Amino acid sequence: MPAIEQQIIEGTTYFTTVSRGTRYSLRQHNSQWELYSKRLALGSSSIGSFRFFDTLEQLEAEVKAFAGIASALLATVAGLVVAIPALFIYSYLNSRAKDVLSTMTVFIDEFVAKVAEFYPPVGEGGAVAAVVPSVTVPASPASPVSPEEVVTASKEEPIG
Repeated sequence: MPAIEQQIIEGTTYFTTVSRGTRYSLRQHNSQWELYSKRLALGSSSIGSFRFFDTLEQLEAEVKAFAGIASALLATVAGLVVAIPALFIYSYLNSRAKDVLSTMTVFIDEFVAKVAEFYPPVGEGGAVAAVVPSVTVPASPASPVSPEEVVTASKEEPIG
């Protein structure tokens, strides 16, 4: 918790504290309370803001509201600190994945072309797709069967 200093200047009492790079000064002016805040990071410039409150209870309620807003902004900043680098990492990994996919596609195309050189498709270059074993049906002595009839019979009716 920041320290609160009390100063009396020309008969007026000032309460001053510094928190998160901002100097806050509070004084009673006539019947109102004046809260002055000045960003210290701006150097010698006189950029600041004045707020007037009728009672200290109003000032306390306003400060509590600012504390809630400040914590929400802090959570937002923390989320952005995580999200922005994650976006760059995702973009990098996504581009690397696309490069690997492109390289794999080229490799697969070249591999298929090499395999096609050694094993051409059926009907090209005299290659045979599969060897079909011949089926022989034993002929009965009563009805002799020619090989042409065996082939025709096997095409018309499936065996077994």
